[in-house]
Amino acid sequence: MDIEKHLQSQVKDHEIRIRQLEDSDVRQQIQLANIEKSQAEIKVMINESSREQQKALNDNQKTLNEFTERILDTFTNNINNDNKTKNEVKFHNTKQFWAIVATLMTILGSIATYYFSK
Repeated sequence: MDIEKHLQSQVKDHEIRIRQLEDSDVRQQIQLANIEKSQAEIKVMINESSREQQKALNDNQKTLNEFTERILDTFTNNINNDNKTKNEVKFHNTKQFWAIVATLMTILGSIATYYFSK
Protein backbone atom coordinates (compact mmCIF):
# COMPACT_ATOMS: atom_id res chain seq x y z
CA MET A 1 0.00 0.00 0.00
CA ASP A 2 2.82 2.31 0.70
CA ILE A 3 4.20 1.75 -2.74
CA GLU A 4 0.79 2.30 -4.27
CA LYS A 5 0.33 5.58 -2.37
CA HIS A 6 3.80 6.61 -3.29
CA LEU A 7 3.15 5.82 -6.96
CA GLN A 8 -0.16 7.70 -6.88
CA SER A 9 1.57 10.64 -5.25
CA GLN A 10 4.24 10.64 -7.92
CA VAL A 11 1.64 10.35 -10.70
CA LYS A 12 -0.31 13.29 -9.19
CA ASP A 13 2.91 15.26 -8.88
CA HIS A 14 3.76 14.52 -12.51
CA GLU A 15 0.24 15.45 -13.62
CA ILE A 16 0.53 18.75 -11.74
CA ARG A 17 3.90 19.42 -13.39
CA ILE A 18 2.51 18.53 -16.81
CA ARG A 19 -0.44 20.92 -16.27
CA GLN A 20 1.95 23.63 -15.14
CA LEU A 21 4.06 23.04 -18.24
CA GLU A 22 0.97 23.11 -20.45
CA ASP A 23 -0.19 26.34 -18.77
CA SER A 24 3.28 27.81 -19.19
CA ASP A 25 3.28 26.77 -22.86
CA VAL A 26 -0.11 28.43 -23.41
CA ARG A 27 1.13 31.64 -21.73
CA GLN A 28 4.25 31.60 -23.90
CA GLN A 29 2.17 31.10 -27.05
CA ILE A 30 -0.05 34.04 -26.04
CA GLN A 31 3.01 36.20 -25.38
CA LEU A 32 4.50 35.16 -28.71
CA ALA A 33 1.23 36.02 -30.49
CA ASN A 34 1.22 39.43 -28.77
CA ILE A 35 4.83 40.03 -29.81
CA GLU A 36 4.03 39.09 -33.42
CA LYS A 37 0.99 41.39 -33.35
CA SER A 38 3.13 44.25 -32.00
CA GLN A 39 5.75 43.62 -34.69
CA ALA A 40 3.08 43.74 -37.38
CA GLU A 41 1.75 47.03 -35.96
CA ILE A 42 5.28 48.46 -35.87
CA LYS A 43 5.83 47.42 -39.51
CA VAL A 44 2.61 49.18 -40.51
CA MET A 45 3.67 52.33 -38.62
CA ILE A 46 7.12 52.24 -40.25
CA ASN A 47 5.61 51.80 -43.70
CA GLU A 48 3.21 54.71 -43.14
CA SER A 49 6.01 56.87 -41.83
CA SER A 50 8.18 55.90 -44.78
CA ARG A 51 5.41 56.80 -47.22
CA GLU A 52 4.90 60.15 -45.51
CA GLN A 53 8.63 60.86 -45.58
CA GLN A 54 8.83 59.87 -49.25
CA LYS A 55 5.89 62.16 -50.04
CA ALA A 56 7.50 65.01 -48.10
CA LEU A 57 10.79 64.36 -49.89
CA ASN A 58 9.04 64.41 -53.27
CA ASP A 59 7.22 67.62 -52.34
CA ASN A 60 10.50 69.20 -51.23
CA GLN A 61 12.21 68.08 -54.44
CA LYS A 62 9.34 69.52 -56.51
CA THR A 63 9.53 72.82 -54.61
CA LEU A 64 13.31 72.91 -55.05
CA ASN A 65 12.94 72.25 -58.80
CA GLU A 66 10.34 75.02 -59.13
CA PHE A 67 12.57 77.40 -57.17
CA THR A 68 15.55 76.53 -59.37
CA GLU A 69 13.49 77.09 -62.52
CA ARG A 70 12.28 80.46 -61.24
CA ILE A 71 15.80 81.58 -60.38
CA LEU A 72 17.07 80.41 -63.76
CA ASP A 73 14.22 82.21 -65.52
CA THR A 74 14.93 85.36 -63.51
CA PHE A 75 18.63 85.31 -64.38
CA THR A 76 17.90 84.49 -68.02
CA ASN A 77 15.36 87.31 -68.24
CA ASN A 78 17.79 89.71 -66.55
CA ILE A 79 20.55 88.76 -68.99
CA ASN A 80 18.17 89.16 -71.94
CA ASN A 81 16.96 92.49 -70.58
CA ASP A 82 20.54 93.63 -70.00
CA ASN A 83 21.47 92.67 -73.56
CA LYS A 84 18.38 94.44 -74.87
CA THR A 85 19.22 97.52 -72.81
CA LYS A 86 22.83 97.45 -74.00
CA ASN A 87 21.66 97.18 -77.60
CA GLU A 88 19.26 100.08 -77.08
CA VAL A 89 22.06 102.12 -75.49
CA LYS A 90 24.36 101.29 -78.40
CA PHE A 91 21.68 102.30 -80.89
CA HIS A 92 20.98 105.50 -78.96
CA ASN A 93 24.70 106.31 -78.77
CA THR A 94 25.14 105.61 -82.48
CA LYS A 95 22.11 107.76 -83.27
CA GLN A 96 23.52 110.60 -81.15
CA PHE A 97 26.92 110.24 -82.84
CA TRP A 98 25.43 110.59 -86.31
CA ALA A 99 23.21 113.46 -85.18
CA ILE A 100 26.30 115.27 -83.90
CA VAL A 101 28.22 114.49 -87.12
CA ALA A 102 25.30 115.75 -89.21
CA THR A 103 25.06 118.92 -87.11
CA LEU A 104 28.81 119.51 -87.42
CA MET A 105 28.64 118.95 -91.17
CA THR A 106 25.79 121.44 -91.44
CA ILE A 107 27.68 124.01 -89.39
CA LEU A 108 30.89 123.42 -91.36
CA GLY A 109 28.91 123.63 -94.58
CA SER A 110 27.35 126.91 -93.48
CA ILE A 111 30.75 128.32 -92.48
CA ALA A 112 32.31 127.20 -95.75
CA THR A 113 29.45 128.70 -97.72
CA TYR A 114 29.83 131.97 -95.82
CA TYR A 115 33.59 132.19 -96.45
CA PHE A 116 33.41 131.11 -100.06
CA SER A 117 30.58 133.49 -100.86
CA LYS A 118 32.59 136.57 -99.81
